Amino acid sequence: MSKDPNTSYLTVQAELVQQSRYLIEYQIQRGSTLTSDLNTELKAALAHLWVSAQNDVEFPFMKDGVPFDWRVFETGIRS
Repeated sequence: MSKDPNTSYLTVQAELVQQSRYLIEYQIQRGSTLTSDLNTELKAALAHLWVSAQNDVEFPFMKDGVPFDWRVFETGIRS
């Protein structure tokens, strides 16, 4: 998908939603079998993926020409 010049935003968004649902279900069912650190990383990644999948206007990594800061999203701390 990333190499196809004809890939549309809607195609990518649909795939993100599908993958988000699968991974959230995986985390619910198997998260307790992961190490605490790995489970924390998985939860943060799922939050990022979900935000990206649910954004209807543009990908959140770029808004008004300003890159989205995942660190701020995760911690609330601005550098």
